[in-house]
Amino acid sequence: MPSINLQFQLNGEIYKVDLDRTQKEFEKYANAVIKQAQKILAKEGKNASGNLSKSMNHTFEINKREFALVFNFDKAPYWQFVEEGVQGAVTNKKAPNSPFKFGSGTGPKGMMRPAIRKWINDKPVKQWRNTKSGRFMSYDQMAQTISRSIYMHGIEPTPFFKPTMTILFKKYQKRIELAYASDVFHFFQKNIPQEIVFEIVI
Repeated sequence: MPSINLQFQLNGEIYKVDLDRTQKEFEKYANAVIKQAQKILAKEGKNASGNLSKSMNHTFEINKREFALVFNFDKAPYWQFVEEGVQGAVTNKKAPNSPFKFGSGTGPKGMMRPAIRKWINDKPVKQWRNTKSGRFMSYDQMAQTISRSIYMHGIEPTPFFKPTMTILFKKYQKRIELAYASDVFHFFQKNIPQEIVFEIVI
């Protein structure tokens, strides 16, 4: 992962400020978010295959004047459906505030039944008996039944990520601010020894 640094111009000269301490604190914050999010998924039973937990990672987007910490879900683009839920085609009781809805073009397309079929194996789920015939249903029949129910009634939200980001940032914010101030102070102390008045606004 590339190191964070910012560039600025002073008296016609370009300087680069290495933000090593700041990056370390952001790394600690990001790792804490991912670890806690994984715990929530496991606790809520949303981690049968492990794909969602394993897909979570973070990177830094850096240019000369700014940087951003970015969380990625490369192998689980459906993470928002888990986070915010999906309204059903006939009722929104399970996820009334979700921006996604089955049958509206905003929900998952073409991936629900295969995902349910895989979930049945990964969990694993015992075969059901048909209430009329008494015979065991095939896994494909079970996947069809579950998918139909989810389509009609929706998916409840499991807010594992966004609240975690907010809660943990309150814990790490001061440490990040102090690390940033320390990086800037050491830069000026090392590179601009003459007396200079400057203000750091965080």
